[in-house]
Amino acid sequence: ERLAQIAHRNNIPLIVDNTIATPYLLNPFNLGADIVIHSTTKYLSGHGDALGGIIVDSGNFDWPTEKYPDFEVYKERSGGKAYLDKVWREIHINVGTAQSPFHSYLTMIGIDTLAVRMQRHIENTEKLVEFMTGHKKVRWVNYPGLKESPSHETAKKQFSRGYGAMFTFGLGNQKECFDFIRSLQLTYHLANLGDCKTLVIHPYSSQYASFDISTRMSLGVTPDMIRVSVGIENVDDIIEDFDQALSKV
Repeated sequence: ERLAQIAHRNNIPLIVDNTIATPYLLNPFNLGADIVIHSTTKYLSGHGDALGGIIVDSGNFDWPTEKYPDFEVYKERSGGKAYLDKVWREIHINVGTAQSPFHSYLTMIGIDTLAVRMQRHIENTEKLVEFMTGHKKVRWVNYPGLKESPSHETAKKQFSRGYGAMFTFGLGNQKECFDFIRSLQLTYHLANLGDCKTLVIHPYSSQYASFDISTRMSLGVTPDMIRVSVGIENVDDIIEDFDQALSKV
């Protein structure tokens, strides 16, 4: 809400990526966002089998001509839908970005089960986090549902129905992280998230490997950290897999 106030005071639209929270937990428009984007590849389709993304425009931002002169023709033609009109005509038509019919179909049937899946994702995450916080080999756990998390109060205020299905945890060092990941049998080692399958990744050596060390540290991406996207498998199976992998560390 404070970001929305600052943005609007300066005639800037607030754009929120709601991929991880999903509409199940959060409606950014209720907090002042003007545009919401999603990677539909994640929770919306839900099975890691369809590539896609969406833009949702509230239609509330005025796009003042003095700051956004290139929007004038679109405002005259489409009013509150000026941004979507501009994206459609200048980017979508010229560049492409059209989803294949089959991926569109997979996304549509995925959205049908979003609420049911998210409930299971969250229930599994809460139980797995509880197990991990009590394990002697786990140095720390960061999950918005934990009271000690720096994000807890914000998540408690903004989210409904839970705290999401992703968390990070720390082991002793990078080698222990690698040993843990290599020892997993049920859980997948993949960079994706929001899949019905439980996924882990070591961000320091993968997505952020091209960043210099000081940047990684400033972002909280440390060598001892593993990111977990919890799936909808039987939670006892997930916990058993993590437990046996930790025993190899």
